[in-house]
Amino acid sequence: MSLGALAAIWNIAWATIAAIYALWLFYLATMNLRRAREAGRLSRLVLAIALPILALAVAIDVAVNLVLATIVFFDRQREWTLSARLARYLVDPSRWRAELAMWIAEHLLDPFDPNGQHLRNRRT
Repeated sequence: MSLGALAAIWNIAWATIAAIYALWLFYLATMNLRRAREAGRLSRLVLAIALPILALAVAIDVAVNLVLATIVFFDRQREWTLSARLARYLVDPSRWRAELAMWIAEHLLDPFDPNGQHLRNRRT
């Protein structure tokens, strides 16, 4: 394998890690904004300042879902967001995708959701 190919693989690996980490960071920010809104502490000024953050969070979510989640889950996307995809997988808990979706929910999403169960209201 050539040095250029190794460099390309290395760059893809780092970009993948960065995209997933960025998605999680923006999820944390979004959940904090949601918590402030539900507590009645999110002013119009703060909401206006937060709108670009929310827009970027949605863009990263859609991109990760369309590209990375399609590769990881070996399944084409049917939903726009990763959370909606994970909730779909939870419908059939006997499959490996559901196990991975549950792990993601329990460790990365639920602890930071104001309701404590991020995928609960998306499950059918």
